[in-house]
Amino acid sequence: MRTAGAFAGAVVVVAALAATARAATEAVLRPQADVAGAWITFGDVAELRGDAPDGLAALQIARAPMAGAERNLTADEVAAALARQGGADGVRISRETPFCRVTGRPRLVPGTDLVAFGRAYLEGRTGRPGAQVRIEEPAPPRAVPVPEGEPELRAEAPSRRLLGLVPVAVEVWAGDRRLARIMLSYRVHVSAPVARAARDI
Repeated sequence: MRTAGAFAGAVVVVAALAATARAATEAVLRPQADVAGAWITFGDVAELRGDAPDGLAALQIARAPMAGAERNLTADEVAAALARQGGADGVRISRETPFCRVTGRPRLVPGTDLVAFGRAYLEGRTGRPGAQVRIEEPAPPRAVPVPEGEPELRAEAPSRRLLGLVPVAVEVWAGDRRLARIMLSYRVHVSAPVARAARDI
């Protein structure tokens, strides 16, 4: 025969389970997502509802497709990947959307980043003790797409002359592939303090 104490205990357990269910994070897959990086993250493919733990959206689910390519990630695949990353506790993957279509788009290196990199390169080569260097920047070029991999910037000045109009070649690399070589022209002004002539010669 069930006693009043046992019934009260069952009520407490049910209430605790209900509170836990309410506190859990629900993840609903987005119908589609565009991804520019090398990895698809949980936040890319899912809308998080509830109290999401810190870092949950940044968990890596799968490799991103190449630029222009697509892949479908089902709710089961996302749940399995999340479990492998150790982020499945307290997260419920909704089957409201059966899969997310992920499209890879190229990562872009903005033209302003290319100009800033070339300027920093010149500043490192034109610095002189006691001299003031002023560099006029060119207009930013178009952004450079990086299909995959982490972009790396390199620069060189073909001319030894570092005054006046100075051309700088800024290159964008991904691994061992050079993706672009852009010539930028900076106008460099260097002013040094005028030395005072000795009074007695």
